[in-house]
Amino acid sequence: MHARLAELERWWFAPDSRHQPGIWRIVLASWAGQRLWFEVQPRFPDYATRPRELSDPVSFARWLALPIPEPGWVVLLQAAVAVLALTTVLGILTRVSAIAFALLALYVGLIANGWGYSAHATGLPLIALLVIAFAPGIDALGVDSWLAARRARKGGDASRARERLFGGATS
Repeated sequence: MHARLAELERWWFAPDSRHQPGIWRIVLASWAGQRLWFEVQPRFPDYATRPRELSDPVSFARWLALPIPEPGWVVLLQAAVAVLALTTVLGILTRVSAIAFALLALYVGLIANGWGYSAHATGLPLIALLVIAFAPGIDALGVDSWLAARRARKGGDASRARERLFGGATS
């Protein structure tokens, strides 16, 4: 029992865990996805139909001159955010989907902020996800790493398969 606890302690307090970016990807994308789905998305169609002159976007959105979406684009944006959140959590096209999800969800949050809703609880995790998306091992514990591990196993390299599945070098 003591050896098992020592092993768990070495794993938990390890200075560098290769699967940590994958775990953070899952946690941050899940958190931001559920916040967007349950708090921002229901209000989002209203933002597209409100008079544009009443919008007061935050400084960052004004500097980027981000447009308020037309009503016809709202459904497409909502679907894209939901699909990208799901693919990011599952680790499908991991790096691309994490970057696209973070940027699109930040855009949706900035639009919501222009109408007085503060999406602080969603923005910070999305910025962290955007940074982590560039980390090696972002695809750990995802479908991409599982497929790469399967290919490595078929090629006869079991150690490479384990490395890919749990966050080794990325391709």
